[in-house]
Amino acid sequence: MEKKSVFASIALCLAAALLSCGSVYLGYFSFPKLKRSVIYVKGLVERNVTADRAVIVISVDDEDDNVEKLVKLVEGKVKNVMKIVEKCGLKESVIDENGGIRDYEKRNKYKNGKICEEVQIYRKWESIKLKTTDVDKAKQLVHDVKELCRVSKGVEVDVVYEFSKFQKMRKEMLCDAIANARELADLVAEKGNLKIIGMENMNQGYVEIKAADECEVSNENRWDSEARERESCEKKLRLVVHAGFKIANE
Repeated sequence: MEKKSVFASIALCLAAALLSCGSVYLGYFSFPKLKRSVIYVKGLVERNVTADRAVIVISVDDEDDNVEKLVKLVEGKVKNVMKIVEKCGLKESVIDENGGIRDYEKRNKYKNGKICEEVQIYRKWESIKLKTTDVDKAKQLVHDVKELCRVSKGVEVDVVYEFSKFQKMRKEMLCDAIANARELADLVAEKGNLKIIGMENMNQGYVEIKAADECEVSNENRWDSEARERESCEKKLRLVVHAGFKIANE
């Protein structure tokens, strides 16, 4: 009898434990409203802006086996470039000029289709850098130098259009992106008959600056996209935030 009593007690304890676990299990899944829920959304804001600064680099180079002739060739090209710079009213915007000459390579000279001698080829280059806040003059300069490039070998121009006021706009854009996130969260809550009681968390995902005319779906790689942005006077600023909003328990 005592053994039966012991076994009965053990069985009773196991049954109580299982019932207890079952209650917790059922409670966990039967009362989801006791658990805090969060709506996660992405807030986005975009601004189209015009560059307010330009950095232009004009490069001139040539090569020849005669150093004296080479120097005159490059100096002539530089003079033509500076005429355009002065014409555009940007002479005072030149912030740097540098250049040099170096041995380039050995090259065969031909006469009547046969090698007659081997000569040393030299390369000379000059670089003119300008920085201006007059974007219209900068665009005109780039256009005119590109026209020179068509008829004068060894002349190249690169330009970077910059927007210097982004940091001043960042605070305003961040506020607008957060407001956009809240608007989306409110829409989700309304459709789900839920009530938002506050923000759980938020982080700024990323900031992008692209050419204003770059399409959303592009086959360009990252380098091409960045090059287009640098050369574009019209830019699109995009700021994204990721936010979570708490839902009230009912």
